Amino acid sequence: MVRILTADTALVDVPLKHENYQSVIASFNWPPGSEKNQISESQMHDIIAAIGEQEHVAWDEGAPWYDRVRTLLENEKIDAFAGGSAINALSTLTRSYPPSERPQVDVITAVGCGPFGHIARASCDKAGLTLIPPMTQEEQQQVRTARSFIFNGGDSRQIASYSGNVKDMVEHTHAAQIDTHLDNNRYDMIFIPGSLVSKMPKSFDRLVAKSRADHSELYLSLPTSESMLNANYDKIYDSMKTASCILGNEQELGYLIKRMQKEGHLDPLAPSIDTTPTDALLHWMSTQDDAKTAFISKGKEGACVISANEKIDLPIWDNNVKIVSQTGAGDASFGGFLTGMMMGYTPEKSAHLAMAYASACVAQHESQLHDPLATLQAAQTQTDAAGRPIIGEPSGTAIAQSIPFQQLRRA
Repeated sequence: MVRILTADTALVDVPLKHENYQSVIASFNWPPGSEKNQISESQMHDIIAAIGEQEHVAWDEGAPWYDRVRTLLENEKIDAFAGGSAINALSTLTRSYPPSERPQVDVITAVGCGPFGHIARASCDKAGLTLIPPMTQEEQQQVRTARSFIFNGGDSRQIASYSGNVKDMVEHTHAAQIDTHLDNNRYDMIFIPGSLVSKMPKSFDRLVAKSRADHSELYLSLPTSESMLNANYDKIYDSMKTASCILGNEQELGYLIKRMQKEGHLDPLAPSIDTTPTDALLHWMSTQDDAKTAFISKGKEGACVISANEKIDLPIWDNNVKIVSQTGAGDASFGGFLTGMMMGYTPEKSAHLAMAYASACVAQHESQLHDPLATLQAAQTQTDAAGRPIIGEPSGTAIAQSIPFQQLRRA
């Protein structure tokens, strides 16, 4: 069985299913003067997500809407599950397999530690993810108490002190848990979300070091903002040198290439090369000793996959798909690409599968792909204009089996 490790800093995400939307609006006691009927579906999603985020910020039994949200969640009037890029992508991967054939995925995360944590944990259990809390119960309570003090106001110097102490404690315990866990386990793949380098830099360092020590495959997701990338560029660039795969979108890659050019980390490109960010990344990858793959999503323009000194641009999977919500499409595409690579598909076919997953995700209201296994099975039957399978079955292995990642890199 392939074993995968990730660490996430995300909070709880509470997406909405279409059939639950009106019941959720009707269930809330809205502030006086507000018009429930004028609240758009996207605004509703933002409101619910904001409430979910407070789980690790200031939730207590006296918090606004606490009882209402608890009733909605516990009565399953809305569908709640843990969120964050790593959890979204890897739960998409695990749910692409029948339950008895899933890889083992461990997630070091604070998700599931709050008052509604049992709901988040149940969703991860159902998806086949094992959540590993980075803090003890006592430490979690200290964080909640400190965060409540911060958000409820107080002396500015005290707030600054609390903020610094909370950040230091969370980062220390998060990294310590990774140390303990890594000492006792070996993983085939380590997936690092882009936000980890900024929010938990010590944990980021430990995961990169572990991947090198154990020769694990390192899948690296790019930071989502230019400021985050610039503030942590040295760490990111160093980790790219030994990463097996780089994941990101076109904008994130643009931030990276801009900084690489500034630092002189890109050799001068030949005049004949069109220096788009993907071309620049292709050129850089061709100069590296280790074989690498990159998957770059481009929204409505499709995606680009780079592997074996070749860049392939792919269109979106379904030009006729009706877009309901774009939330989570990037994570779904990453999950689809990971699924393809793990099942033995080529990088190009894995990218096609990623596009199929993204198309299915934008056609729904949930921010996690509803049924990845069904999406995979449907994608395997699709053919091109000449009647040839676009994806088909994995070559040389059954879907239930996983090719070791090192073999994939050598293939």
